[in-house]
Amino acid sequence: MARRFSKPMLVLGLVLLIAFPVFSQDGSKGWTPESMIKIKRVGGTAISADGSRIAYTLSTPMMEGEKSEFLTHIWIVSSDGSENRQFTYGEQSCTSPSFSPDGSFLSFLSSRGQGAKNQVWVMSMRGGEAEQVTSAKAGVSSYAWSLDSKRLAYIASDPETEQEEKARKEKRDMVVEDTNFKYGCLYAIPFAKDEKGERKTLRLTGGLFHVTSFSWSPDGKMIVFAHQATPQVDDWQTSDISIVPSDSGAVKPLVRWSGSDASPRYSPDGKWILFASDKGDLKWAQISDLYVIAAEGGEPRKLAETPDRNVGSGIWAADGKTIYASETDKTVSRVYALPVDGGRVHVVTAGSGNYSGTAISKDGNTMSFIHQTPEVAPDIYVTQVRTFEPRKLT
Repeated sequence: MARRFSKPMLVLGLVLLIAFPVFSQDGSKGWTPESMIKIKRVGGTAISADGSRIAYTLSTPMMEGEKSEFLTHIWIVSSDGSENRQFTYGEQSCTSPSFSPDGSFLSFLSSRGQGAKNQVWVMSMRGGEAEQVTSAKAGVSSYAWSLDSKRLAYIASDPETEQEEKARKEKRDMVVEDTNFKYGCLYAIPFAKDEKGERKTLRLTGGLFHVTSFSWSPDGKMIVFAHQATPQVDDWQTSDISIVPSDSGAVKPLVRWSGSDASPRYSPDGKWILFASDKGDLKWAQISDLYVIAAEGGEPRKLAETPDRNVGSGIWAADGKTIYASETDKTVSRVYALPVDGGRVHVVTAGSGNYSGTAISKDGNTMSFIHQTPEVAPDIYVTQVRTFEPRKLT
């Protein structure tokens, strides 16, 4: 079977061919789209609570015969660089790593096991077999631990009904476009099994809205989440933010501006919620600033504007006084620090290149990120938050 490339991939390959004059050992062949695809790629970073370990994903191209795909597995590197080891194995990819807040387990998403849907899996940091935690029929799109490590919350779409499943199997599953949406809903599940060896899942949201992101309160009693009218791509333009108790489904609106209100995160003390919003200023070249609002509600307060005013989300510092956020600045990306009291923005990172996958340890001392430049491939770096002196780990 002939190997095909999309037009965007070919254009990207031509750009890279001009920008990076990399040659093979014999000098006869330059940088090509095929050689670009063969490169391993890092991503999906997470940092342990004490900052001693960073988990990341490594995607390896599998191009044998007619197979043309990436196999992704999780690796763990110590922040002092003394150890870098593969953590997950197998024929199914593992993505979205996350350390349990107590540091005992590493969780991830994978379609291993029965079925072809992503579920939450956990492995002990001491080793052993991975254990499946969720059994969402339509699969899990994202998840997060509660800060006491006793529960997980996750987003999963509505599954097929029995009638829909029967119609699909009988090849009569006709659908009318833009109807019968499968909404992303928020669920909570205990990590420990009950006396019957089971985990009882609690559905927290339902109705006619689609959950896109969420954050646990520090005490685990509440979850704040962003939602939009339907799963359609353009509906992000009118998204809102609500809160819900983690033991019931009593949803309460928090931010309902006319535009996009997204990416909410509780402060470390649970008193404030950070979010990104265009405040109804709907433009295709989107403006997005960061705001904080009291967890019990009230009037949101805008933080200082970043240079490009296009921040999608932020990370709280451990003391709750600073927000860290990434944003593109001309041809590079940078990490900025925004004082919660409204002070001026200042640049944290230095030099050229792009920064992504930024994570900060719970103790607030260590920052990890992925950095790349036109000359240097992406790798994992770590630095102390107070002094930006990055060290390459991979």
